Amino acid sequence: MAGWGLWLVDHLARRMRRLLDERDHARAEAKRAQQDSERDPLTGVLNRGAWRRRLEQLTENHREDNGVAKPLSVLFFDIDLFKLINDSLGHGVGDDCLKAVARTVAEELRGGDVLGRVGGEEFAVVLPGARRIHAIAVAERIRTAVQTRCQTVGEEVVELTVSLGAAEYLGGEESLDALVERADRSMYQAKDSGRNMVVADAAVPAAAN
Repeated sequence: MAGWGLWLVDHLARRMRRLLDERDHARAEAKRAQQDSERDPLTGVLNRGAWRRRLEQLTENHREDNGVAKPLSVLFFDIDLFKLINDSLGHGVGDDCLKAVARTVAEELRGGDVLGRVGGEEFAVVLPGARRIHAIAVAERIRTAVQTRCQTVGEEVVELTVSLGAAEYLGGEESLDALVERADRSMYQAKDSGRNMVVADAAVPAAAN
C-alpha cells in the first residue's frame, strides 16, 4: 500500500510538472507571437503601431515622482533619394538599403531608445531623457554613421544618406500628434534644404528655456 502511495505521489508530481511546462511553453509562444506582430518583417525594428504605442507609454510616464517633467525627444528620418534607388537598382537593393540603415541606426542608439519603421523609407526614434540639444547630437551621429557605413550595400555602391528632423516633447499640454508632426515637418525641412542634414524644431518646454 505504501508503495502504491509513493507511486501516486510521484505520478501526480510528474503530471503537475508537465502541466506547468506546457503552460510556460504556451506563454512563451504567445509572447513570441505578440513580439513578432509588433516587428516590421523586413527590418526587424518596431512597426508603426508598436512604435506609437511605445511613444504613448513613455510620454504617460514622463513625470518623475517630484513632479519635474522628464525630457523626451523624437527623431524622424528617411533615406534620401530612395525612389531613385528602387527605380534604378531594383526593389531587392532597396530592401537591402532599408535593412542596412535600420541596422546602422540601431547600433547608434542607447538601450532605452525606441526605433521604428513608420513608412516606406521613413523611420522614427523616441529618445527618453533627451532634450532638444541631445536629440540634435544623436541625429547628427546617425547621419554621419549612415553616410560613412552605408556607402556600399551588398555589391552595389549606393552612397546612402538620411535627412533627420528632431522635436522635444513640450509636456502634457501637447498632443502626441502635434509632437510627431513637428518632428516630421523638421525632417521635410531638412530634405528641402538639400538633404543629408539635421533640422530641429525650435520649440522647447518652458522649464528648459
